[in-house]
Amino acid sequence: VEPASDGVGVYVAMGDVKSSTDRIAADLLITFGPELTECKPICGLSEDLTLLVSPSTESRIDLPRGTPAGYAIPIELFLEGTPYTYPFDSYVSRVFVQAVSIAEDGSALAVPLVTELLVPDGFAGWRIQLGYPAADAIVDPGVFLQADLESELSTESDSYPHVMSSGQTWAYMSIERALSTQIIALLVLTLMVILAVLAVVASRDVQTGRRSSKGLGMAGWLTGSLFAMPALRALLPGAPPLGSWIDILVFFWVEIATMIALATFVIFWLRLSPSKE
Repeated sequence: VEPASDGVGVYVAMGDVKSSTDRIAADLLITFGPELTECKPICGLSEDLTLLVSPSTESRIDLPRGTPAGYAIPIELFLEGTPYTYPFDSYVSRVFVQAVSIAEDGSALAVPLVTELLVPDGFAGWRIQLGYPAADAIVDPGVFLQADLESELSTESDSYPHVMSSGQTWAYMSIERALSTQIIALLVLTLMVILAVLAVVASRDVQTGRRSSKGLGMAGWLTGSLFAMPALRALLPGAPPLGSWIDILVFFWVEIATMIALATFVIFWLRLSPSKE
């Protein structure tokens, strides 16, 4: 969405989701309308501007006169969500932006503002919903930053941004794992459980004498499984930090069962008398 002729456009290009630190990396791109641009000799801002962005790692951005259009700065927005419910985790990221022009006497004047969230194709694996204030909505930073976005803002939000003459606007993004990501994660977890069960069953058969324990081939398989499980977990799409529910319900138990099976096999193999051959 283009900014007003006398306004500012703030575009937030989303980057990597960092669920372990509750943040999302982004690039803030700032453009200006033609009435705010002068060429003497380089085209840039005709007056000093200040942007207030919250909550983010760059809460105040000063744009002095002469700043070229297309000014970009890396920032990090905050995520609200529950990463430990992977792969069923979901998050919300919100940002409130205010633009003011600073006069020579120090007074501030609101500048027409439009803020848009740009989601690149690299966001594969997520389902995304964007929200902006309606054209006639009353922008209140206190209410927005504390609101339940799914309920309180649903009646006064649009899926696309508008130019706000008040110089204040907000935007939010809700994301959750795509169905394909959830299916893949659950499939890998299921296969990890099956491998652990097979290891325990095979070890029990050696213990009860139903299977031969000649050689240490089975011990190699169990040892390889023990070290392969963490690699499989790390390869899950957007793997969460240690301690999520998949670790409590699946991963730790798989590792424990495999270790018990390996220890049981080795102990009973050592107890067997070597053959005369």
